[in-house]
Amino acid sequence: MANGESDSYFARWMAAVRRRYMLLQRVDPLTGLHDRDFFLQRMESLLRNATQSSDNFAVLFVDLDNFKAVNDRLGTWSAIA
Repeated sequence: MANGESDSYFARWMAAVRRRYMLLQRVDPLTGLHDRDFFLQRMESLLRNATQSSDNFAVLFVDLDNFKAVNDRLGTWSAIA
């Protein structure tokens, strides 16, 4: 592999690593769900766009009974593993 090719490969690899790192910062490893900050930013964006374009959107809220107990029991250890 020529030096230019290896530099290009390394740059693509680093970009992929950065994208993965950014995703892991924003996603709960136990549930695969985005964090609260991402949710709030997305809701603000949807509300702003819907208001400007007179579109509608809906939010479904699901409350899982006893999820805190599951998260407390499995969350920390599964994230470390």
